[in-house]
Amino acid sequence: MRDQLRRLEAHKREIEVDLNAQKRDMEIAIHPNLPDLYRRKITRLQEVLNDETTRPQVVAIIRSLIDRIEVHPGRARGKCKVILIGALAQILSFAQQNTVTKSQRNIGTFLMVAEEGFEPPTHGL
Repeated sequence: MRDQLRRLEAHKREIEVDLNAQKRDMEIAIHPNLPDLYRRKITRLQEVLNDETTRPQVVAIIRSLIDRIEVHPGRARGKCKVILIGALAQILSFAQQNTVTKSQRNIGTFLMVAEEGFEPPTHGL
């Protein structure tokens, strides 16, 4: 019985080593031009949102990427936590994965901190 337990534990260690090696091989590399592409897309989005004829369609698309938005009071007066939940949150989380602002543990959530003087958009997103 002890021999079998030792063999199984040794096999478990081998599997763990293999899994760790696979995790390192599966890291996702972000394309170096991604920030520039993102900047261009946001600029284009701003242009389209400013166009009265296309704004309703764009707003509908953006809304379809958001399941819900939660607003919680922050620790400091005048600050709050805004938690975005949905596909847009996943996109933002992926884009921010190497910065201080991280995705929450649940897939599809993204935490933002609204600073003092934060004003929500006036054009009805």
